[in-house]
Amino acid sequence: AAQTAGTLLVDGVTLDGDDFNIVRFFDALSLKDESKKYEEANDREVIVLLDVEIHEELMQEGMARDVVNRVQRLRKKAGLTPVDDVAYHYQIGEDPNGALASLFQKQADFLLRSLKQELLPMPVKIAEPLAEEEHEINDCKFTLILLR
Repeated sequence: AAQTAGTLLVDGVTLDGDDFNIVRFFDALSLKDESKKYEEANDREVIVLLDVEIHEELMQEGMARDVVNRVQRLRKKAGLTPVDDVAYHYQIGEDPNGALASLFQKQADFLLRSLKQELLPMPVKIAEPLAEEEHEINDCKFTLILLR
């Protein structure tokens, strides 16, 4: 049914054709490829392989969602309402692998859509911040700054 419909419902999550591949034959020797990482589960009739390889784009998307969450929590901590107009800025502290710099560049569209405005670098302090807080994600440290 999933093969003809092109979708598969797994534990309440709908997967489309890009998310799964149905094969009638499986060569167990293909798992010897060290470049791919799989988790498997089976019963007598079905084998399910899950690709558990960490993909950079998914890692960045998760980090971007974490940044959005932290901006929203900082707004709440500062006592702001959804209609209060403030500017969002960041300042990178520690970024050993360039992950944060890459995140802010590659996920700029996602951050803009989620926050409804740009999250901009803060080269120098230009005004007294409304709120400022240091954060850490995956060994990278940065400061979020809210300005009126």
